[in-house]
Amino acid sequence: MRALVHDLALARDGEVPARDLEFTAVDFETTSLAPPGRVIEVGAVRMRGDGTVLAEMSTLVDPGPGVAPGATWVHRITREHLDGAPTMAEVIGDLLSLCEGSVLVAHNLAFEERFLAHELELLGLTAPPLPGLCTLRAARTHLGAGSCQLGALVEAFGLPAVAIHAALDDARACGQLLLALLAPPHELRLASRPRHHRLPVVPSSGRSLPRAAALRAGRRGWMACLMDRLPARGLHPPQPEGVAAYRALLTSVLAQGRITGPKAKLLARQAGRAGMSRADLVRVHRAVLEEEIARAGGPAGPGGQDGPDGDRLRRLAATLGLPDLSDLSGPPDLPGLPEQAVAPPTELVAAPPSGGCSTADTPSERRLPTYQG
Repeated sequence: MRALVHDLALARDGEVPARDLEFTAVDFETTSLAPPGRVIEVGAVRMRGDGTVLAEMSTLVDPGPGVAPGATWVHRITREHLDGAPTMAEVIGDLLSLCEGSVLVAHNLAFEERFLAHELELLGLTAPPLPGLCTLRAARTHLGAGSCQLGALVEAFGLPAVAIHAALDDARACGQLLLALLAPPHELRLASRPRHHRLPVVPSSGRSLPRAAALRAGRRGWMACLMDRLPARGLHPPQPEGVAAYRALLTSVLAQGRITGPKAKLLARQAGRAGMSRADLVRVHRAVLEEEIARAGGPAGPGGQDGPDGDRLRRLAATLGLPDLSDLSGPPDLPGLPEQAVAPPTELVAAPPSGGCSTADTPSERRLPTYQG
């Protein structure tokens, strides 16, 4: 089988600085360690070499009715999670759009390459060679002794990401690890300049089912953790009915008192079913909080900022994972979201019919999805 990904490799004496290049860090959760196993979750982060996050993608993928999810004790994905999730045919268009004109990055690139090639083959799609980088290979080559597992490297570098066998979280961790390798003191560069070919254009279904895995209350609370586990902004608008159901569930949970782990998981499941991003949750949570503020007669409430209503509203804001009440007098901001930008047109190489190399540069007409929800 022809290799789908051309590994560019990173080197200390590489010729190509990476700051102005674009990368798509990907991670798949799968039913087995190799095809014919299937992909059941996709996580991808499109980013620049300077750390600017351009877009994120996260969704469970239904491999077919009754197909077992495999090692549930590792990725914690059950068959129930997959029921109602989009199929690979429905999400491959978004994934290819993110990868277009970028360098594919993965921690154990060969693993992701095998599964991507298998899924494309099942869909009858043929893709030209993709430029790629393997952070596992780079770590083994340049970091010397020590564990090169993704979680161990995240801890060693003190990165803010978590590696928890959830596709989006692991893709974020992989992307942050790449940035660490590109920055001082390592300052690795690409050994050769990437060559981009046009990828198949597949219409997007607009569907996604993101999974918020490994929820913890921590110091910031359940809802802050839920927001962290979802894509910062969605590629597509969420489902209005699902958003309404999420808000109704949230209102019911809050009326019962405090948010517990089981209730947080119920909210996470509904947010995923609605295709909601962190930005979508911020909007809903903020609307709920602003309703409470209006009932109390203003941000401070009766008795002033230090009165009982002021204390209650601050506690509610913290419970909802929102900023301090002093921010609520302004426009609805999105605190803590990674910087987002729309990718500019990328120069591509037209894929030759024979699969060989072409030198004809043509501008891409493809753009990343424009919804900045």
